[in-house]
Amino acid sequence: MAIETWLVSRELTELAGAWDNRLMRDNDGEYFTRVLCASDGVHFIPEARSYVRRASFDSVSSEFSVSVRKLESLLLSISVQIGHLRALEDSERTRAAGVKLLQNYLVYFYPEYASLVEKAQQLACDLGGKLEPPHLKRKHLFLQKAFGRKLAKRVRLHAAKLKSISIANWDKLLLQVGVD
Repeated sequence: MAIETWLVSRELTELAGAWDNRLMRDNDGEYFTRVLCASDGVHFIPEARSYVRRASFDSVSSEFSVSVRKLESLLLSISVQIGHLRALEDSERTRAAGVKLLQNYLVYFYPEYASLVEKAQQLACDLGGKLEPPHLKRKHLFLQKAFGRKLAKRVRLHAAKLKSISIANWDKLLLQVGVD
């Protein structure tokens, strides 16, 4: 669920505690993991809508601004979230969910950040699983075959940035002409 979709009581936010200041990436994901752990459950309202402001591309939390510190923070956040889940239920099912979460985020680390890949692999091993090299989406495979994985990842990142800029500019244009 997108982070802006949660409606949380003050009591529940107090039970969840403060933000983890060690985290530069996915601090909201870690926080809301604690909110969910402290809650009695979640109610999904399919009719609900939310609107978000696009962050700057060079902001700390931006997907488009990558640094080793941010990636280390992301891996720490994932590890802490898995720990929260396992504190609620430590079963084969929850350990498999932890491995799947690691696998989903491995694309950010692989192959450029070998030490982080190794840490993620060790976390997966501790959960009884193993991470596989991530696959780029089908639309980027031809680039990977022709020019290598590194360039294909860069194109993927810049294409996502371009898409985000286009959407933001389209929204601004519609706002200026008065279309809702």
